[in-house]
Amino acid sequence: MPLTHIYASPLKRAHSTAQHVHKHQPAPKPSLNLNPNLREQHFGIAEGHPWVLQPPEGVSLEQLFADNIFPVLYGNEEKFPEGESFDDLSRRAAVGLQECVLPHLVVNEQGKEHSGVHVALASHGLCIGALLSALVKLDPKAKHDRNYTGLMNTAWTRAEISVRVNFSFPHRSVLLRLLSDCPPTRPSTPDPLILPILHLWKLSSPTSTIKIISRMW
Repeated sequence: MPLTHIYASPLKRAHSTAQHVHKHQPAPKPSLNLNPNLREQHFGIAEGHPWVLQPPEGVSLEQLFADNIFPVLYGNEEKFPEGESFDDLSRRAAVGLQECVLPHLVVNEQGKEHSGVHVALASHGLCIGALLSALVKLDPKAKHDRNYTGLMNTAWTRAEISVRVNFSFPHRSVLLRLLSDCPPTRPSTPDPLILPILHLWKLSSPTSTIKIISRMW
């Protein structure tokens, strides 16, 4: 199924993947746009250094960082100096979702969706996980406690999205709050999307109808 829109992280591996996918699309070629919100989590001063699973005991984080020792940080709010926490990444991914995916959920005057929209996102493992979590939050009937990180290299994920009947997307600020900060269930929130994730973490090429693909290379 030909793609209609391709978005990519500006970082080299994801951008190269998007270019390769774009090259093999039939004419008319889809648009290919870079979006910085699809970048991988930034680890600040720890970028380019190996993780340490068992750091020396009795040494402060500040001293470990000064010695270029970077232990794994397990808290979603924890981050290295000059870097992002996973919570920061999740908020950024919500913005990327609003910019790259939701504008293509077009509903006509009769309330019917336009078919034939197929969007590919070329991103990175942790960011793809955050994108999927943000997307799933828009379906109140989906499981919100699943962890979508842990993708293998070259894996892809496919989700087919449709807008629920009589629903209009809220103002951007409301939508981003819904994506980033809402609890798993909020009865007063209208049902926004129907969102089955049809294939998760696949390694072969998808052959059926594609609505959204996230790739990591």
